[in-house]
Amino acid sequence: MSSRHRKSKDKVEKDTGYGSFTGSEREPSPVLGRHSPPHEPEEIRCAPCSRENRKVDATKFCEDCNEHLCEKCVHDHQKFIVTKIHKITGKRTTKQTATRPKLSDKCTHHEGKVLELFCTDHDELCCSVCVAVSHRSCADVVYIPQAAVGVESSLELLEVKQKLQKVKDEVDTLRSHREENQQIVQQQKEEIINAILDMRIRVTDILDNLERNARHDLQTRYEDVITKIDTDVKTCDDVSSTLREHTMKIETIVNNEPELFVTVKKAKKSMAEGETVIENITKNLGKERLMFMGDRTLENLLNGMTSLGEFGDDTHVYTAQFEGEYNMSLSTDHGSSEDNTGSVCLPDGKVILTNTHHKRLKMLSPAFKVIDHVDLPGKPYDVCLAGPNEVVVSLREEKCLQFVTTDKKLKSTRAIKIGVACYGVLCLNGEIFVACVGGQYENRPQLRVYNMSGRMVRVIEKGPDGNMIFSSPRNIALSPDGTMLHVTDREYGVVTVGLYGQIISVYKNPELDSPRGICVDPNGNILTCGQNSHNVIQLNAAGEKVGVLIKDKDSLHRPQSLCYIPRGPRSFLLITFLKSKFVKVYALG
Repeated sequence: MSSRHRKSKDKVEKDTGYGSFTGSEREPSPVLGRHSPPHEPEEIRCAPCSRENRKVDATKFCEDCNEHLCEKCVHDHQKFIVTKIHKITGKRTTKQTATRPKLSDKCTHHEGKVLELFCTDHDELCCSVCVAVSHRSCADVVYIPQAAVGVESSLELLEVKQKLQKVKDEVDTLRSHREENQQIVQQQKEEIINAILDMRIRVTDILDNLERNARHDLQTRYEDVITKIDTDVKTCDDVSSTLREHTMKIETIVNNEPELFVTVKKAKKSMAEGETVIENITKNLGKERLMFMGDRTLENLLNGMTSLGEFGDDTHVYTAQFEGEYNMSLSTDHGSSEDNTGSVCLPDGKVILTNTHHKRLKMLSPAFKVIDHVDLPGKPYDVCLAGPNEVVVSLREEKCLQFVTTDKKLKSTRAIKIGVACYGVLCLNGEIFVACVGGQYENRPQLRVYNMSGRMVRVIEKGPDGNMIFSSPRNIALSPDGTMLHVTDREYGVVTVGLYGQIISVYKNPELDSPRGICVDPNGNILTCGQNSHNVIQLNAAGEKVGVLIKDKDSLHRPQSLCYIPRGPRSFLLITFLKSKFVKVYALG
């Protein structure tokens, strides 16, 4: 080749950039310019060598890399896992060499590496490091431009487009739901803050009451001691005055022995009385002391606490496994009809049932057998714990609350007349919450709150908007933290209120028809039964439906009350029924 032709060719190479790669990215071998001498045979250089500024003629072409190689680079190509599977063909002309697509997406696992390979075994995009580390044994790893052939008209692209829109819509909907959840959680936070403040107020009220009682006791004792001391002081004054009078009289009597004799005798008697007074008062001298020994029980209890309550969000979705059916009738029961309307679990695992038909309270063993009963002066509706060994029973028609002790044997004790028909009942912190149904019994459906002496302290009746909270309240359950009352209402479903009437949530759904019994587990999950829907529904602590626990019209006909029974790691649900002498027990899982 002449020097003139060589200089011309070098200029073309310089102008076109052929073989002059300096960056790290691979570039396709460019086509020679149209001004190349037509009589010169086309020279194709090795692309990898050109990137190192070495001019070596190419002998082969790599279909995957889309570039020409010399013999040495072909040999090197076979060394590496990533390139050994590439398809090597004969040398092509520059017109045959397709423009190589530029790949720019970076690998998220290996910084700075470009995604340029595709593993069909794992349907995964890879960089060279990914292949070396994670796909070494994969049989089909191809160059992305090769794998991408035909993708524009593929069914996969169509499906991805459709699925992208569907997933996007679902994500947007989910985002809206989460925003609603965010608002609910914010509301719950505010409600909990109010509950904490209410608890603080109640604790302060208790302390204020204890302080008043202590001050009253102190004043009573002070007055007793002061009265006694004042009495002794007056006695001393009286004796001293009498003795002084005798002394003065003796000094003034002259030439009158009979009068002097009488005075002396009286003086001796007064002295004897004075000595007796001295002896009696001396015995108690300094013994009248006011002492106070503070009860450290409350202080120790508070010091042992780290918070005013516990926080939980454990919404366990229960399953129910039928355990058995048990007959509650006794030989002394008259007639075959039963109506067990209320139930409560005692701390020792026994269960108390209210039997309206026979005006009885029955005690069940942990094996669900009747082991004791007590007759009541009226028809009981509901029962709740009032202490470790005491329950309170609502006598609906008698309009009173009956106290019954449960230690060993059932025994009726005192009763409180409240003057209204009462249904559900619940005791908390020295107060008794009573559900008053309204309708034919009373004019206004409400919760009345009494102290243990029977004095009404407040009424929960209307919301902040002035509307009635309840329509026909029936049964009451308490949240584990003692801040919320879950009330079943025949018309309104499950109404949750604070201890002073603030409305927290309302669950109303046709799926729960005429709810009656209700109970709460230690995590705040609510179980309630629909008397007309013949089912048991689970709600979470926020009053939202979790699911239908039991729904079987034939075996769950007209459920009346629910009793949650913890037994170590297991728990059970006891269900009573309208006009039935049987109860059913389910294991909760």
